[in-house]
Amino acid sequence: MKFRILLAVLITACLSSLAFGQAVMIVHKDNPVNNATRAEAANYFLGKASIWPGGGKVMIVDQKKSTPAGMEFLKKIVKMEESTFKNLWVEKMLSGEALPPVNKNSDVEVVEYVKANPGAIGYVSASSPHEGVKVLNIDGASEW
Repeated sequence: MKFRILLAVLITACLSSLAFGQAVMIVHKDNPVNNATRAEAANYFLGKASIWPGGGKVMIVDQKKSTPAGMEFLKKIVKMEESTFKNLWVEKMLSGEALPPVNKNSDVEVVEYVKANPGAIGYVSASSPHEGVKVLNIDGASEW
């Protein structure tokens, strides 16, 4: 009987971890942008686009790449290794080209930052609560 319970717990944990692979891009609720391509989203996070369509400064908020959302972000949005992403921002900062993204430790902190900053863009796990912000569709889908 204990074996069956343990097996059920392990299966549930494995299935739950698969669900955490999906992430969403979030922006301030008043941001007029509703859709972006993957390339446009990447350009925001790579410092290649710093103004929203229609005006307003883009404020990037990043999080630990060890989180499920962070891993999905590297894989599906910027399509680069974590070290490459970090080095890009070190180079931009040292050259005076741009300041690096604000870093937060969790989905909750990212959501709070985006809520408080009208130009903010970030990403969180799709399963994480993200009330009070708007999900930005990437290539026509809310989750990626």
